[in-house]
Amino acid sequence: MIFLQLFLSYLKIGFFGFGGGYAMLALIQHEVVVRHSWMTNTEFTDIVAISQMTPGPIAINSATYVGYTVGAQAGDNPFFGILGSAIATFAVCLPSLTVMLGDEITACGVNAGAVVREAAKLMQGGGGGQNFFATAGGKNPEGLQAAIDKAVELIAAQVK
Repeated sequence: MIFLQLFLSYLKIGFFGFGGGYAMLALIQHEVVVRHSWMTNTEFTDIVAISQMTPGPIAINSATYVGYTVGAQAGDNPFFGILGSAIATFAVCLPSLTVMLGDEITACGVNAGAVVREAAKLMQGGGGGQNFFATAGGKNPEGLQAAIDKAVELIAAQVK
């Protein structure tokens, strides 16, 4: 269960941690210290310091170190620390992979801004963005399923 929580926490950090590694630190600290109590603030500060000294992005380095610490605390098996490192590192990187896959869809002719604008109308809302990223909102949450169906229809029509 701890590995699933670790994966979901770092997946959330990867998806919602905009602004680079340093901007993610507050979200990481909230997840590992406040929400799950996997470590103390002092331990987290030590991990941040080590992550800064180690070559590579700080968000990925801290995911690796936190994952190792959490995994090692999960049981007697020394492999658990390595497994925790792999899970946290993979989860924090996964959203970036998702965005790269989005580029392939954009290359096929899909325009996210146009899709979102049309779909949001079904929720009595609006939205927009660029051809590769767009957001929307609406007043009518009951229209969400219809908006999703419309978005799928529009994407299928735009793929060349």
